[in-house]
Amino acid sequence: MPRRALRTHLAGIRDVLRQQGASQFTISSIPKRPESCRSWFNLDPIVHSFLCCPLCHCLYPYVPGDDPESEIQPAVARCTYQQTITSSVCNTSLWKRRRITGDKIVSEPIKTYLHQDLKHWLGRLLSRKGIEEHLASRPYVDVGQAKPTIIDDIWLSDVFLNLKDRSGQPFYPGPSTEGRLVFSLSVDSFDPFGNKTAKQSVSSTGIWLVLLNLPWYLRYLPQNMYVAGIIPGPNKPSTDKIRHYLQLVVDDLKEFWDPGVFFSRTYIYPLGRLFLALLIPVVCDMLAARQVIGYANAPTAHYFCTLCELDIDDIHILDQHEWPKKDPFHIRRIATLWKDAKTEEDQKIIFEAFGWQWSPLFDLPYWNPTLYTIVDSMHALDLNLFNNHCRVLFRIDLTHPGGSSLPPAGISPRSGSRRTEDHRSLNRCKALIETNGECLLYQLLEFQRRVLYTICLDFNILGQGHQLVVGTRWILAWNIYIWVRVYICAA
Repeated sequence: MPRRALRTHLAGIRDVLRQQGASQFTISSIPKRPESCRSWFNLDPIVHSFLCCPLCHCLYPYVPGDDPESEIQPAVARCTYQQTITSSVCNTSLWKRRRITGDKIVSEPIKTYLHQDLKHWLGRLLSRKGIEEHLASRPYVDVGQAKPTIIDDIWLSDVFLNLKDRSGQPFYPGPSTEGRLVFSLSVDSFDPFGNKTAKQSVSSTGIWLVLLNLPWYLRYLPQNMYVAGIIPGPNKPSTDKIRHYLQLVVDDLKEFWDPGVFFSRTYIYPLGRLFLALLIPVVCDMLAARQVIGYANAPTAHYFCTLCELDIDDIHILDQHEWPKKDPFHIRRIATLWKDAKTEEDQKIIFEAFGWQWSPLFDLPYWNPTLYTIVDSMHALDLNLFNNHCRVLFRIDLTHPGGSSLPPAGISPRSGSRRTEDHRSLNRCKALIETNGECLLYQLLEFQRRVLYTICLDFNILGQGHQLVVGTRWILAWNIYIWVRVYICAA
């Protein structure tokens, strides 16, 4: 019911008691506002408040009532965030001055962020009757049993069946004294004013987790989903700014991985139980997923795939055996290199060469960005590929008799795969290969992919097990580096 309806309902109860001659004490025990009833049952979530920098989105602890001009314990007045150790300080003001009654002027935060505590949320969930039975009802296959031929739940997928705990043992079923949980992460932007048009003028961003142990018909009920927080608008954080908010979620999840969180009491276990938890799939649209995992954000970038090292220029290659696979250990190493870079220029060079930057998810030791990033089937397939095939390729038009107004569109062959090369860059690249210095690999990464692609074509440099020149800039540079070490040095 709306709050205004509840206020009317409570007033009606008070009037009925008054007409029946109830005592004033009984009548006064009925609250006038629904907020009072809610406070009795402690229904409000346990949240932590943060000051949010309006420019870089860096977060600072905040207690309502703080004042930057307090003489006893002044709050942080300006943002002190530095992207690298040599970057300039943000120095954006976190507060604004507002005049209230009379001539009194008070300070208030420009932007705040509320983060819900995961342990408190899960503790409340485990206190509900029937929840633990549902958590234990997840489907799984014991070791030694044949894998199912029909996978109708994510728990029967190979990734979930092969999950390991920190000791290297199967994550499920685990000891009977422990609870084992798996969450999925979702991040999406929305218009808080309810505007349903595609181009939103105001945007807020929600971060939430879904407890996959619950049956599918219970997972996505609002009361069973953990909302970490809502990033305030009017604009959503760009590029890597979202990592300040994700870090809070990751910090909670790190404790659930090692050593685990012990709840002093649950509905079934009055003496308490230890719970371990993993964050496995990231379920977002393509743009949000790339931003969350620290990958190249634009879907038209050269690094367009989160699973393989196929370059956008090689998208016409349909043989899956020619698609170089991503190495999660290499990705983590590059992301760490980006985070530890001393200048923003170095970060830019690393990102352009490899397509990866740091994400707080890499703080989770089990995190694998290639396996745990879900393909956005709704946008990529239903709304894009299916729409393209029906309207562009097949020219289906329901406004004309027969459903077609034009002859079928043919699939035009790919235009020339090689652009006009910069001969000076080619000559310089060949000179570096002949010199074969100690930093050859990093020197090769300074060249555009088209230069490296031409070198591989001219000298027939192929990756191991491949019959075609294929791959991103990093793959081509690595193939050239290995070719130089094996063939030229041997000669």
